[in-house]
Amino acid sequence: MSDHNCSEVRKYCSTGWPSKEKLESALKPYHQYRHEITVTDGLVMKGIRLIIPQCMQSEILQKIHTGHLGITTCRARAKESVWWPGISTQIQQLVDKCFICVKYRRQTH
Repeated sequence: MSDHNCSEVRKYCSTGWPSKEKLESALKPYHQYRHEITVTDGLVMKGIRLIIPQCMQSEILQKIHTGHLGITTCRARAKESVWWPGISTQIQQLVDKCFICVKYRRQTH
C-alpha cells in the first residue's frame, strides 16, 4: 500500500502511537480510534472494517452509493466493511449532491 497515512498508521500499530500533538495533521483523526485500529494479514483495520487509503476513497464511495439508496443505506453499507476518517460526512455530501438522489428523494411536508 503506497498511501502515506495508512503506512504511518500501520507503523504506529506496531511501534506505539505518539501523543496527538506530535502527529502530523493528516493523522490526527486516526488518533482517537488508535485502540480500535489493528493490522491483520497486512491490512489496516478499524474493528472489522478495512481502512481505505485516500487514493481509493472516491472509488469506494461510488460503490457504496450504487443504487442511489440514500444516506442511511449508504452509511449502513460502509459500516459493514470500510472506514476512514470523515466517511459519514462524505457519504452525506455525495448523496446531497447526487442529481438522481435529489430528484427522487421522499418529500416530507
